[in-house]
Amino acid sequence: MMVKKRRHRPKRSLARRWISFVRVFRYGAENFVRNAWLSLAAILIMTITLLIMFMAVSSNNILHDTVNSVRDRVKMSIYVKQNIDQKTVEQIQQDIKRVPGVLEVKYISSDEARQKFAESNAKDPSLLEAIKESKNNFPATFHVKIEDIDNPSKLEAYTKNDALIKKWLDEKQPPSFSSSHRMTIDNIAKYANFAEKAGIAVAIVFTVVSSLVVFNTIRMAIFNRKDEIYMMRLIGAEPGFVRSPFIVEAVLNGVISAVVATSSGLIIFDLLKDQLTEKGIEINNTIEITTRYWYLVYAVMISAGMVIGICSSFLATRKYLKEKND
Repeated sequence: MMVKKRRHRPKRSLARRWISFVRVFRYGAENFVRNAWLSLAAILIMTITLLIMFMAVSSNNILHDTVNSVRDRVKMSIYVKQNIDQKTVEQIQQDIKRVPGVLEVKYISSDEARQKFAESNAKDPSLLEAIKESKNNFPATFHVKIEDIDNPSKLEAYTKNDALIKKWLDEKQPPSFSSSHRMTIDNIAKYANFAEKAGIAVAIVFTVVSSLVVFNTIRMAIFNRKDEIYMMRLIGAEPGFVRSPFIVEAVLNGVISAVVATSSGLIIFDLLKDQLTEKGIEINNTIEITTRYWYLVYAVMISAGMVIGICSSFLATRKYLKEKND
């Protein structure tokens, strides 16, 4: 049985390596310009791909901020009798603050609750007139913000076991976490958790699908130049030398596409900022981060474009560069 000997290539000097690098880069740049239409098609597809990736990741961050904002606005309400005195209010506030998981406690008196309701319905004259003529039936309220809206059990246990709060609870209106309002709070928590997970899944799916589209585009471009690859192999060019110009082209495609995609994404967010903010979507934090660290955003996007281009070019040229067995 004959054992095949591996061919040992002589080591090249640093100067020769530099000359080879310059030559490869020049060939790649020339091919990039010479095949302008193919380069333009690859840039267009990669720009769309990177823009989708940018928008998917940014949208996931916006969704996360919006969900957190919704969570922050959800407060547990403990309704107490109208005639509660200030000393008792202060004592109950201190007791609630000591409950594990409580972040903030705010007391709204009966008169304040009536005034806030009137302000929120200022455009309805008939309702305002009815409020003025009717007796104040608004209960005093402790608005409590907790760490985890999914689990108000400790606050619920406090309202059931503490003697002072039990004495002053409004019999007509139980705490929000013990009544029909609990279903609303549970739904907010459930949809918030689902939205966060769905956002991450969508970002991953878009990234994978878009990368496959880029790979197929580059593979088709290289397929149209397979004769050029075979010719270079016939005259003895090494696989690395043959592949390198295509990698240079892919890097140029990736850099240009990343700059265009990132700039487009930032412009789109800036144009939509006011409309999205009016609808309660928290986009300002994402815009602030991308604006403050714009150089990192561009660096990451350019790196992503280069990696996608290099990997796609490497895999696409692989089938044409397989060395035949001796």
